[in-house]
Amino acid sequence: MKNDDFPGFEDIVETIREPLLVLDANLNILSANRSFYTIFKVEQGESIGHLIFAVGNKQWDIPALRTLLEEILPTRKRFDNYEVEHDFPTIGHKTMLLNARKVYRKDVGTQMILLAIEDITERKKVEKALEANEEKYRELVQNANSIILKMDPKGKVTFFNEFAQMFFGYTEEEMLGCSVVGTIVPETESSGRDLEFMIRDIGIHPEKSTNNENENMRRNGERVWVAWTNKAIRDGNGKVIEILCIGNDITEHRRLESLLEESEERYRRLFETANDGILLLEKHEGKITHANPAATKMVGYSKEECIGKKLQNIGVPLDMGNFQKVMQTLDKSGIIYYDDVPVKTKAGQYIDTDIYMVDRARLVQCNIRDITERKRAAEVIKKNEEQLRNLTAYMRKVTEMERTNIAREIHDELGQALTILKMDLSLFRKTVPEDQPSMLEKTDAMSRLIDKTIQTVQRISTDLRPGLLDDLGLSAAIEWQLEEFQKRTGCTCKIIIDPKDVTFDSDRNTALFRILQETLTNIARHAEATEVSVSLKQKDGQIELKVQDNGRGITEEELTHPQSFGLIGIRERAVIFGGGSNVKGFPGKGTTVTVKIPAKNNEERR
Repeated sequence: MKNDDFPGFEDIVETIREPLLVLDANLNILSANRSFYTIFKVEQGESIGHLIFAVGNKQWDIPALRTLLEEILPTRKRFDNYEVEHDFPTIGHKTMLLNARKVYRKDVGTQMILLAIEDITERKKVEKALEANEEKYRELVQNANSIILKMDPKGKVTFFNEFAQMFFGYTEEEMLGCSVVGTIVPETESSGRDLEFMIRDIGIHPEKSTNNENENMRRNGERVWVAWTNKAIRDGNGKVIEILCIGNDITEHRRLESLLEESEERYRRLFETANDGILLLEKHEGKITHANPAATKMVGYSKEECIGKKLQNIGVPLDMGNFQKVMQTLDKSGIIYYDDVPVKTKAGQYIDTDIYMVDRARLVQCNIRDITERKRAAEVIKKNEEQLRNLTAYMRKVTEMERTNIAREIHDELGQALTILKMDLSLFRKTVPEDQPSMLEKTDAMSRLIDKTIQTVQRISTDLRPGLLDDLGLSAAIEWQLEEFQKRTGCTCKIIIDPKDVTFDSDRNTALFRILQETLTNIARHAEATEVSVSLKQKDGQIELKVQDNGRGITEEELTHPQSFGLIGIRERAVIFGGGSNVKGFPGKGTTVTVKIPAKNNEERR
């Protein structure tokens, strides 16, 4: 059958936009519109008059199409929206929606089949993509680490994701249809805020509450804080049908905020009540942004007068130079100290201060401590110490003079008397007859007693003031003292004196000798030493006396003990001459005592 048998039929077919085939009862193609040829890349000569399954080198021999045309359609007059997928060798995979009608032409007694083919390949791709996106969105919502829920304008839950279930302790089944108030939202916040009213207001005016923070409630009654983002979902008429609520737990954040507020309040109280003056400086130019009451009282300027000024403008003469250099130093060390800074008050008076600056991230904190009274007290203490030291030196000098006088008196007067007594006793013995042995024995005993007394007198005299120190000098006195120490203790003693016969003024000789005596006494009492080494040197205007032993070593506790009077005496004897002492202990190896004093007084050096 040809198209010519149906005048105007071709025009009707061409007006249809989707591909359309007209088949006869034997499924041969009677006609096809341009859309069919364009979409499926079929030539007209290959289709008209041919069996549909043979078209395009049998590309249309599709099993599903055969089923429709050969099995289903013969039993019906039509079929609608039958979806068929097929891979065409020329145009690739296609998804088609088929609609067919059987049409009977009474005028010619012929049956035709109208087969409409809608190419829905792209639509199916979009649908699949949408389905995939919806699935991803569904998974994202369910697996999100945020609370996601929906509620109707009255506050009843319509969706409750897995995280919300885990966070609040309710299942979705338990929450669906329930009001958020009384379940996950308490009626009243701990602060007293009416949360039931807040939920009603969100339902009525969601655009006013797109973001809010409020207290929420878990199933176990625990109060938590959540930051909510709310978005209204509207129908086609713009009416709010649901509200999407996305929440994040900010309980810890709120706790830290509370702690920070408490910390800031404590700092504010400390700032306001501190005895030290505290100024806060901005970091750009070092201008004052805050001043506490102690600072304003100290400098005499009001708080308003201080704000906006630099430190130099309120009497603090810090030679800071470029403030950015100060900031560079603060960046490295975090703190800068300025000691003993004179600050000029508004009244023109000067106060002594210690100042330090601390980097406080956004600001620089400048602390000013008034040390005027402390400095005055320190000067008084220093003056008293000076007077006490001078008095001690004077007392030592007087003591040495008295010891010298007593030693001389003992040596000259008592020693001379004992010598004469010894001589007289010797003469008397010569007059005693030999036949009086008892008298001779008594005379000899008296002679021995006088000898012993003379030795005792000599020892006492030497202990009070060694005659060698005055007669032969410091070197000889040190050598003699070490010989005596070696005899008394059994310690091996070594001595180095450079220059050999070095000697100084009487006061220095006495001080150095007494220091040596005190050191040797400590060694004998405490050191458990077997060897002692002494060196006395003069170099570059300094005298150095060093005493070393190989004993147990003095401990830190012994060095700092308040009743270590021997060590205190050594130090004070050196300080009187503008010198100093150093004592170091080495456990199991011994102790070293080093004393250094100027060889001459300042006046003598000048």
